[in-house]
Amino acid sequence: MPVSSAREELENGSLVAVLDGLCVPPMPIYLVYRSGVNKPRKLQALLDFIDQWVAEGKFSFSQ
Repeated sequence: MPVSSAREELENGSLVAVLDGLCVPPMPIYLVYRSGVNKPRKLQALLDFIDQWVAEGKFSFSQ
């Protein structure tokens, strides 16, 4: 499980890191969509959600 997915549980002690030294190589994530002005509302909502998720530190590009 990625640390970013369990950060709160690790901090409050409800989860304990067992293989703390194990590092999984980073995996790129791509979001491919047609560029242009007329983005569907659902796509724009997803893009906004991802931007907010990263800005709040719920996902980071490094541990």
